[in-house]
Amino acid sequence: MARPRQFDPEEALAKAMELFWSQGYESTSIQQLVDAMGINRFSLYNTFGDKHSLYLAALDHYRGSVSEVLFRQIESEEDGAQAIRSFFLGQVDRFTSKAAVRGCLIANCSAEMASHDEEAAAHVRKGIARSERAFRAALEKARAAGDIEPSRDLDDLARFFAAASNGITVVAQAKPGRAFLESSVRVILAALEQP
Repeated sequence: MARPRQFDPEEALAKAMELFWSQGYESTSIQQLVDAMGINRFSLYNTFGDKHSLYLAALDHYRGSVSEVLFRQIESEEDGAQAIRSFFLGQVDRFTSKAAVRGCLIANCSAEMASHDEEAAAHVRKGIARSERAFRAALEKARAAGDIEPSRDLDDLARFFAAASNGITVVAQAKPGRAFLESSVRVILAALEQP
């Protein structure tokens, strides 16, 4: 009997994440996953379970790597209001760059899977909750610096920014153009100023 091929599960999972991120769940076949991950079907099923389980693991991997980097940047900035502005302006830059517009894997999952897959929807909710916490932390700093009225409901604002971020991500995939995204972000950021 042939010895199973040795591979790094984290590296293989990262490759699966990239494929799901580029193509979506439904458009990605097991054969494409096997080819991209550099493993055989037995190793895929033995290590990750079925395609759906692998997809959920890829969502976790995305949240723990790609998303977490962005959220920690928001949280680590001393100027909370500027952190939020930088995040949204960065979205415009990312989504209008020459690089392929893949959006956010969590937002993509929300659009493709969450309405009919409760496990996928739970992963989306976790992603949204994490973004909400990051925005809340920035808003607390902004309030402490006097950039936000003390009477403002920071929970409401954090939820608004989390929803707006996902909305921009989804809309950006239709490539509406930089002017459209900049206009949208101007209105979103006006929420920082409104009493």
